[in-house]
Amino acid sequence: PTVIKRQRLQTVLGAPLKEVMSRDNEKGSIPTIVEDCINWIETKGLNLPLPFSDHGVANDKLKEYISKYDKESKVNLSSLVAAESKELGVEGGYIVGALLKLYLVELPEPLLSVNVFKEVTNSVRRGEEIEDILRSLDAVPANHWTLLYRLVYFFANLLDHNDKNKISMKSLADDFGSVLVRDETILQSSSDEVKNLLQLLVQDRIRIF
Repeated sequence: PTVIKRQRLQTVLGAPLKEVMSRDNEKGSIPTIVEDCINWIETKGLNLPLPFSDHGVANDKLKEYISKYDKESKVNLSSLVAAESKELGVEGGYIVGALLKLYLVELPEPLLSVNVFKEVTNSVRRGEEIEDILRSLDAVPANHWTLLYRLVYFFANLLDHNDKNKISMKSLADDFGSVLVRDETILQSSSDEVKNLLQLLVQDRIRIF
């Protein structure tokens, strides 16, 4: 008889965006874990100082939390964070910030390819119009574009509260630069360009998106 091998469901952590968004339990336009984390921070943690800094939450613990999104149709992030915050003795917002950051940096592909990044940064350096920059961004895959859109508006919201949370464009670029573009040479030698690109996306978000 023919043996049918059941394909093991890939975990949410480290899975391509396109694959995650094709799952039956994903009903929104971006991964549920990202939307849950952003909603939590926007509701309860906008004033929390540097929510993406390292506060000693072990990666193994974070991966355990993220794995709940592999099999549960709805994860109650608030209940999870409340329980774990008490157990670990860590402010809940730092757990959520670490969850979001780990998920995003573990994406197998950055939101922008190296070619797109270079085209856009060259356009910015030459002082070209937004319309020219948008033509370079046309090459960004739809799933990546949608997640980029949500992140940019989230970052703008965080920056609006930077008198309390101490977040800057530089700290966001340091924390999430590898989510935008994954090239060690760029990240190490062109960190200002990563920051400038992020600043462009945030400041001109209404025209860009």
